[in-house]
Amino acid sequence: MNFEPLSPSIGAEVQNLDLSQPVNDTTFSAVRDGFHRYQILLFRGQTLTEDQHIAFSRRFGELEIHPAKQYLMPGHPELLVLSNELKADGSRVSIADGGIDWHSDLSFVREPSLGSLLYAVRVPEDPNVFQDTEWASMYHAYETLPESMKRRLEGLRAVHVFDQDQNPRLPPVDGKYRDKHSADLKARTPPVSHPLVRTHPVTRRKVLYVSIRFTIGIENLPKAAGDALLDELFEHQARLGGSYRHRWRKGDLMMWDNRCTNHRAVGSVVPQPHIRRMQRTTVKGDAPF
Repeated sequence: MNFEPLSPSIGAEVQNLDLSQPVNDTTFSAVRDGFHRYQILLFRGQTLTEDQHIAFSRRFGELEIHPAKQYLMPGHPELLVLSNELKADGSRVSIADGGIDWHSDLSFVREPSLGSLLYAVRVPEDPNVFQDTEWASMYHAYETLPESMKRRLEGLRAVHVFDQDQNPRLPPVDGKYRDKHSADLKARTPPVSHPLVRTHPVTRRKVLYVSIRFTIGIENLPKAAGDALLDELFEHQARLGGSYRHRWRKGDLMMWDNRCTNHRAVGSVVPQPHIRRMQRTTVKGDAPF
């Protein structure tokens, strides 16, 4: 097994490791160290059952069950389905937009995700039909802020929320590319706050912990002032852009650290009759500090 960097600043491909086979403790320790070093890890050419995907994910910690229960895999609630497929009645099997805005998975819960493991079960054979995924390092986002901005952010907490209707920076829900959340789902996902700048619990590096998808305000600041500050931070992130963009192949498994990265889907929603089917586990984290 070895690590081949994916870009100068973020990511590595883990070569010569078959995740359908048991991973011994020494090898797993090296994988975990690489995860903390590179922030995202790619395992190509995998052939995994649902149980194998779940079992490898569990090596990193307890798995989170996504609150959008209608999009979980029957019989395997640890797996969130991400696909353009439709059910027999014409309804979707997956969250509508596939994460087209920058975000960190499950930042809208009190103990946000440690990491996510996304596996490509099926991708379109036509190379002109795609939906890539792009990642950005939020270490880099923080470290490139002016010192005056870093001082402004000290001690501030940002409000994160799952419901798109509460986020004025997102397009309105149209029933096709945005999910309309039920009253039950809204009740189970109330707004939460986290430090604007968090410290990674392993590397001890500082991270800008915001995303345009889930972050809607700043605690204890007037709304106008909080909105203006967030706009500055989102503009800063937009100027930096992504650090690595991935074109998916069947059998790819990508793992990323939600504590120090943002990611987004890039490209149009895959049109029928082409099929793109992914499944994701999410490793539970702890409260940011």
